[in-house]
Amino acid sequence: MKYFLLLLLLLQADNNQIIKKIRERYVYINAHIGNYTKQIKDIPDQSTEGGDLTSYFAGDSLVKAVTIFYGEMGKAVTEYYFEGNKVVFIYQVDYQYVVPIYDGTFDRHKTTSFVSRYYFYEGQLIKGIDTTGREMTKEQYRLVFAALQKEEAWVKKYSFQR
Repeated sequence: MKYFLLLLLLLQADNNQIIKKIRERYVYINAHIGNYTKQIKDIPDQSTEGGDLTSYFAGDSLVKAVTIFYGEMGKAVTEYYFEGNKVVFIYQVDYQYVVPIYDGTFDRHKTTSFVSRYYFYEGQLIKGIDTTGREMTKEQYRLVFAALQKEEAWVKKYSFQR
């Protein structure tokens, strides 16, 4: 039992180091965003009010992609960070409006936001923080992972269509 606990602690330490490296990666990308080739595409058929895909490339490598999908009652902004064209981090913010954007009483300051964070290593989801700020359970990982893989594939496909 003592060895099992030691192994568990070592694995946790490894994950913490990996997550630290991932954080360094997205901070670096954002600090150097002006050095990348930027590509913006309109995405008309994915949401009620349209959307955009902004992709950032270092040469032929995708380093960051941002999707924004607009709806009358909110919007979803998702940032994808890549290393070697593989996703390493996803930062997702869902904004919910109190009234539709076309309503005369619309006030963007009354918008509620929900943030999720997902960390990946070697193609696997290693940590997820849900909209409550808590680490996801294994069952949540299982449910979310397939959807995130589809999103990543879609983002890469459209980003590389020049």
